[in-house]
Amino acid sequence: MNIIVTKFYTVEDHTKWYGDRSNEADLEQNYSEMIEVMKDSAVQYVEDLDDIVVHTGTVTDIRTAFEKHYWEVRELWKAGHNILYVDADVLFTKPLKIFGEFDEFKMFNYTDPRSLDQHPYVFEHFFNCGIRYYPSGMSEDTWAIGDAGFTDMDRTHWDSEQRIYNDMLWSNGSVLEDHLNPGLAYQLVTGNTENDNDFNGISINDAKIIHIHGSRGSGNRLNIMKALKQHTTRKTMNNIAHDVMYRMTYNTGKGDTFTTVANFCANTPEELQLQVARHCSRYGVIGKQEISPADLEFEDLIDD
Repeated sequence: MNIIVTKFYTVEDHTKWYGDRSNEADLEQNYSEMIEVMKDSAVQYVEDLDDIVVHTGTVTDIRTAFEKHYWEVRELWKAGHNILYVDADVLFTKPLKIFGEFDEFKMFNYTDPRSLDQHPYVFEHFFNCGIRYYPSGMSEDTWAIGDAGFTDMDRTHWDSEQRIYNDMLWSNGSVLEDHLNPGLAYQLVTGNTENDNDFNGISINDAKIIHIHGSRGSGNRLNIMKALKQHTTRKTMNNIAHDVMYRMTYNTGKGDTFTTVANFCANTPEELQLQVARHCSRYGVIGKQEISPADLEFEDLIDD
């Protein structure tokens, strides 16, 4: 079977995330809603999907959850499944064929920081583990590295699990080009499209999977996730092949300027580019910045 797996544990102690989240409002409810948004988007876009499994239970802290979930995925894989693991704060945004496409363990994009040198782990390329693919024929040698790491996991660091997964990823001598595919794991690090596009090396409009980074504030990230979901659904319903959103500054011709948001859509990239160019020429655009619905949602939350 082809299965998407995520986790939703009841966490008793919220002090062991990247920061202390004990006082974060509606933390559990926000993640519960994220899972529902993720599941809806997966059903809409992921090809050949047979099931979505949500592992539940109670753990003392989030770092214990990381360890517990490794073994649950390990056992599920033994039944012969292809498994795509995603964090709760992941959104599918375009039709996606991923099951059966890879024959080795995969992660797809950098985390922040992009490298790590902290004994015993040294990685020139340090990948985010919020999206992982486990093919049914995955090497037992790769699993052996994970088994050793999680059997006696060092819980000192927030990203201890990520270090182990990177050890699994790079253990077979693979190189960056074997794995890097930011379209399958776009990282919404800041919520600012220009900055995040620069970090990922692609436009958010080209991403098929977006990692929202709910640990950076579950309430606003849930709202961003919902806004992006609504935007991609609208594109699908209206059969829009290519679109782009800009924050544009216009010269009024009367000695002043104004700024607003403009959205463009077309059937081809060339047509889209021409449409934008004509608009800029006709209406006196003197500056433009590519943005996404995530920017609008993020700014609205800041204004609130």
